[in-house]
Amino acid sequence: MRVGELENVQLLVQNQNAANVEKKRKLDEMNMELQKLNDNLTYQKVAKKNKADAQLLNEGLLQTSDSRHEALKKAKEYELETKVNFQNMKQRLDVVKDLLAVKEGRVSQIRKQNQEFEEKIMSLQEKHKDNMEFLNGEFQKYMHKFDKEEQLR
Repeated sequence: MRVGELENVQLLVQNQNAANVEKKRKLDEMNMELQKLNDNLTYQKVAKKNKADAQLLNEGLLQTSDSRHEALKKAKEYELETKVNFQNMKQRLDVVKDLLAVKEGRVSQIRKQNQEFEEKIMSLQEKHKDNMEFLNGEFQKYMHKFDKEEQLR
């Protein structure tokens, strides 16, 4: 194996390492994005619950001053509105779950690719280990010989 081929192997290993670093960075970005989605979903749930609690309190106060018939009518309206809101939240949650599943699939795919690249790198390193050791030995011999020639000049 010539020095040019050794440099090509080293360049391939460096390129694979750079690609692995970039994939790790992308994986970290995706994990941060997943966390943001999760935080946003939690915030929306809390905001909707607080709004629903406030609405229930207001309806309770109105019921004391309204007639029973009016209170019943409002309760039915609220029940309908709550059902609609619940359906909307359920649909949003399903969309978020779908997005998470897609993101998890991407993360899994990237992890699999990283593992394959690492296995290829290890294989290349093992495959060319003897050649690298031989070339390093030859290089040391030539360097020693070159140093002696320099000293003789």
